[in-house]
Amino acid sequence: MLTAKQIRILVVSTLSLGLMVWLLNYSRPLVYAVSGSRQLKQSEIQTALASPLNEGKFPDSLWFELPGGGFQKISVEYTLDERLQNKMDWLFRRWKPDYGAFAAVDAETGEVLVLSSYAREDHTLGNLALRASYPAASIFKVVTAAAAINERVFTPDSEVEFNGGNHTLYRRNVTSNERNRWTRSVSLRKAFARSINTIFGKVGIRVGSEVLESYAERFMFNRFLPGDLPVQPGTFQYKDESDPFNVAEIASGFNRTVLMSPLQGAMIAATVANDGVMMSPHLVRRLKDWDGHTAYHADGTPLYQATPEPASRVLRPGTAANLRVLMQETLKGGTASYAFVGVKNTVDSDVFHLGGKTGTLRGKNPVGSNDWFVGYVLSNDRRIAIAALTVNVKLWRIKSATVARKFVEWAYPTR
Repeated sequence: MLTAKQIRILVVSTLSLGLMVWLLNYSRPLVYAVSGSRQLKQSEIQTALASPLNEGKFPDSLWFELPGGGFQKISVEYTLDERLQNKMDWLFRRWKPDYGAFAAVDAETGEVLVLSSYAREDHTLGNLALRASYPAASIFKVVTAAAAINERVFTPDSEVEFNGGNHTLYRRNVTSNERNRWTRSVSLRKAFARSINTIFGKVGIRVGSEVLESYAERFMFNRFLPGDLPVQPGTFQYKDESDPFNVAEIASGFNRTVLMSPLQGAMIAATVANDGVMMSPHLVRRLKDWDGHTAYHADGTPLYQATPEPASRVLRPGTAANLRVLMQETLKGGTASYAFVGVKNTVDSDVFHLGGKTGTLRGKNPVGSNDWFVGYVLSNDRRIAIAALTVNVKLWRIKSATVARKFVEWAYPTR
């Protein structure tokens, strides 16, 4: 029979032992048993992200399947720049386009800095930044120019003769080389900056349908983007690749069969900004324990830790440099110059470089006029690629180039 004093000693000892066990277990990073002792794959991160991202959410924790069955919720650290993400979300709420999306990526690491999606009324389409249902329009001229320059068929200063308007496309103007009193000549860089369809139709015919398609695939059309994001693949399709005019339609972006997502648009610009190398885009930097440290397996292996990974070498560095010349021209005196009046004096300064491409075409999913800006910002410490998209059914509320300019102002307030 224990005395009252002995009972008190036993209780205190038991509590002390429990406290010691708790301290031993929880004063070090939490250990998980997910998927044995290996790092989680990006495909598993992608699966966990799919549902919340479709709703435009970035939850603090994600559910992961355990190797023995069941699920476990684990904290997540994203690559997002919270300040810029909030700014871009606010911008869309402020201007209320029918649909809007914006993506920003660190071109050197593949880290996704902003992934913003907005719908004024129709909220059934999911995350618009990850949908590949929008006509690429004149953004595809980046791919055409890349093929032409990388294959050494053209240079930025190559002169091309053409008839017709800048933004129209007629069979007789792209399939005939007849010269008359209305024939004009302009360099590839000027044609790119002004988005002259006839010239890029001619360039595409000269490059050839097979080469053009191969470069589309290099830029991830008809392929899944690597990384941890559940993004729809862009599509590239000829109606009749033996028809020169159809090749011209594809090369100039004057078609509705080449479709892409805003994230893919950002990755196209990132490839140009990163000297021709496309990095794998990723949104999750690491998984964390309850105290904010990296989560480890029992054997000391990180549960998940992202590292920059090249997806592919798309272009030669010299080709990427030449494409930047074309894209800078767009901001200095081309189709986006109006939106960058306040910053175009620094477009090609010693420490700050801007470049981009615009595109406009009516789409079907969602129905409305698609307005694109895809570009990059290069500074001494960072290379950021961006893609802005607005879709307007009847009235224009804000242009995509203006959305991009606001991002630049917020990202580089003291430039």
